Amino acid sequence: MPELGWMFGYPMALLMMAATSLGLWLVFERSGWL
Repeated sequence: MPELGWMFGYPMALLMMAATSLGLWLVFERSGWL
């Protein structure tokens, strides 16, 4: 797991996944898919 080689790798990976999920949710919500 490459993210373990950097001190902030794991929290940064979680933050990026959460931001991506939130962004997709907002896009789908605004387009009326949800």
